[in-house]
Amino acid sequence: MTMTVGELKDLLDGLDDDMEVRWAAQPSWAFEYSIASGEVVNANAPDPEELESLEEDLRVAREITEEPERSETIAQITDAIMEFQKDEEESENVLYLTEGSQLGYLPEAVARAIGWSKDSFR
Repeated sequence: MTMTVGELKDLLDGLDDDMEVRWAAQPSWAFEYSIASGEVVNANAPDPEELESLEEDLRVAREITEEPERSETIAQITDAIMEFQKDEEESENVLYLTEGSQLGYLPEAVARAIGWSKDSFR
């Protein structure tokens, strides 16, 4: 099960902007953590350095090839660039929240409220 940004917005709607946000983890030995930061990342996107390398290969191949329009190498590099761009367009952004500090054991009332068993907290 995953949460979407829309679902997160629904949870946050109407809350005080100064309310602290924490992270509950490890249901079998429950702890609470602060959240250090958040970052939107396209985790499945191809490496931009790979594209730069392909573009450089294409530039060099065009310089050293007498008939660039007939070069199989140039065609292969061009296909690789097009595939890279397709992969980049099809990848999705994900919001990652990073763990801050461990604040301690998760309080019993919190464990119950989020549906973790009584045995999940200390």
